[in-house]
Amino acid sequence: MEDEQRPERASSIPSTQPGNPEWAQNLSDSSSTLVGDSRLRVPDKHPSSRVGGAKVAIPRAPVFSEQSSGNKRVGHACEPCREQKTKCSGDRPVCQRCQDLGLSCLYGDRKRERTAKQLRDYAKQIQEYEQLFNNLHPKLDQQDVQLIQDTLSRVGALAEFDGTDDFALTRPGPSDSDYSSNPARPFLTDFLSGADYTEEDFNRNERSIALGFVGRHSETSWLYNLKREIESNNVDAEQTEQTPPEEDLQDRNSIASVSYFLDDADIPIIEDLDPLERPSRVVANRLVLTFFNTVHGTFPIIGKETFLSQVNSFYSAPFARPGRRWLAILNLVFAIASRNYHHQIQPSSLDVGEETLQYFSRAWRLGMKDSSLLGHPDLQQAQVEGLTAFLLLSLGHANRAWRICGLAIRSATGMGLNLRSESNYVTLASKESRYKVWWSLYTLEALLGNMTGRPFGVERDFCTTPLPVPFEEEGFNDAQVAQIMADNRMRNSLLGHVVTKPTGDTSPALTSQSIRTARDILRPNYALFFVCYIDLTRLMRQVVETLYAPEIVQNSPTDPEIVITDLNIKADAWLSRLPGAFRFIDDPSVASRDNYRLRLGLQFYSTKILICKPCLHRIDQFSCNDDSFYERTAISCVQAACRMLDLFPAVYNATWFSQVAPWWSALHYLVQATTVLLIELSIDSGPKPEEFRQALAKATSWLREMALRDSASQRACAVCGLLLEQLASVAGEEED
Repeated sequence: MEDEQRPERASSIPSTQPGNPEWAQNLSDSSSTLVGDSRLRVPDKHPSSRVGGAKVAIPRAPVFSEQSSGNKRVGHACEPCREQKTKCSGDRPVCQRCQDLGLSCLYGDRKRERTAKQLRDYAKQIQEYEQLFNNLHPKLDQQDVQLIQDTLSRVGALAEFDGTDDFALTRPGPSDSDYSSNPARPFLTDFLSGADYTEEDFNRNERSIALGFVGRHSETSWLYNLKREIESNNVDAEQTEQTPPEEDLQDRNSIASVSYFLDDADIPIIEDLDPLERPSRVVANRLVLTFFNTVHGTFPIIGKETFLSQVNSFYSAPFARPGRRWLAILNLVFAIASRNYHHQIQPSSLDVGEETLQYFSRAWRLGMKDSSLLGHPDLQQAQVEGLTAFLLLSLGHANRAWRICGLAIRSATGMGLNLRSESNYVTLASKESRYKVWWSLYTLEALLGNMTGRPFGVERDFCTTPLPVPFEEEGFNDAQVAQIMADNRMRNSLLGHVVTKPTGDTSPALTSQSIRTARDILRPNYALFFVCYIDLTRLMRQVVETLYAPEIVQNSPTDPEIVITDLNIKADAWLSRLPGAFRFIDDPSVASRDNYRLRLGLQFYSTKILICKPCLHRIDQFSCNDDSFYERTAISCVQAACRMLDLFPAVYNATWFSQVAPWWSALHYLVQATTVLLIELSIDSGPKPEEFRQALAKATSWLREMALRDSASQRACAVCGLLLEQLASVAGEEED
């Protein structure tokens, strides 16, 4: 049989040969030859015709074709015949073979139908999973929410069918009907219209260069939009006036016209002074203590105990010659403290102060000039750059401060300060010092980014630096504190009681045998305050990245209502974890007298304003009749501004401003809250609640008092005062 089967492959296309007539005869007669086996052997009558004993291919005996029997080709076989791979007659309801064998005959779906049904099931599952992810948003942490949003954006294709066998995979997009039933997307898009491009030439003149680009989450941008809106409503009045020159018109229409930053003013560097000169020990001690009492809690970029010891050694040994960068740090500490002290001794002076300029000039020559920017940065250089940025912020030069802070972030990243240190050659105390350097620059960049409306430098996915331990530096020698510093899991488990999400492994590590309860350990101090401040800053960065980034706003499939609700839930979660000693929401009068509560309160309400601000933008045009979400969120924005102003004393207090308040950023918070009130006034000029009127009166009063003492405050007062006058005049005309 094996010999009979092999020639079969070669016989499917036989060829007739003239020298083999019997082969031709077999072919002509094969249609009527069928005896038992369908394969026949042809007798070899001419063995001489075989070359080398090779066998001759024998044609397969044909079977009766379907055409000859009257049957047609079956397009759909039954399931039993498909499984046995046998010929099915296709008869319905029972085929011939199943009828002969007594089998249960069943016709299933065709392959095309099965594929379409499977894809429909997959599409339904995708929709259910997407809905589940959206429902889980409020219950997840920041990183998980971002992961869900990225996944939904990347795998946002759903199967859509039109009732036929044909299908297509399409990415769902917004339609007019979607907008009419849910105004969330055009609502937010309208608020951020123009966020992905610039209209102004920021290289036009010195003032536009000095300010630079200002993004949509800056209060300066809010003032600019409000100014343009007011002017657009007064077009008829302007047309009657004489048209100003083109250059003047550009200056008047530029965003720099509403900026209160002082970057267009020069900072004179005094060249003819000795960079190694130092003040008396009495003056030095006063300035150093002022720095640590007012600035260090929020900006612990240098270690207090170590630095105080170094200053003491420096003044105890008159001939000591420390490094240039350490001297630059010392002079920057002097400059920052003297900036604050200058307002106390000369409250009516708008100048920076001669002493401040001297200290800054020495620091600049020691740490920033000549080859310093071309050299490779070390830890001290990152501290020099960070302190320089902080000083520029306190002087009102936000653009310069933002640039130098970016340089400090680069220096710190170049040394790997954005990552957890596992080095065996760095002491635990030194690791904590480096962690604080990183988080100080992180929080400073976030503050400057909000003031200028610009993106942040380092992605959170590239940051694994642990949060600092919530203990004072003098307690680092304690064995229990050292254990927490060495064990990152234990650190995060401890911090998990006060922060929404620690950095790194969060597996439970606290045990009654290893350390006392968290309530006994987490005592109020500046270190614990700084941890809470960092956690709030991380939330503020998430707000900016999810609500104000042009790419996310335009392409994210997530409804802004879900995002805003989620961010508000996260803000409330942060507040619920805040230790009782830092709670500012219970009694504003008590909070205003405590620098920890005050600074956390100002930052918290600033974050709430950023979350709710999009809904304040012309809510009368976009709010739904059957859904008051946007209206309620807009009210929350105004309430956050009023709560922020409640933290300011009733009248200006110089001592409170210089010793309790964050004097380097108080103007930013004041202008931010005032701008929200002005926008609310422009939307509805009707009678306002008493709370609103008191808040606006306090804001204007504080701006007037601060304008007498600071040039940046003077500009802010002029801009806000002019807009308030214009809004008041419009309201008066409407009443008439």
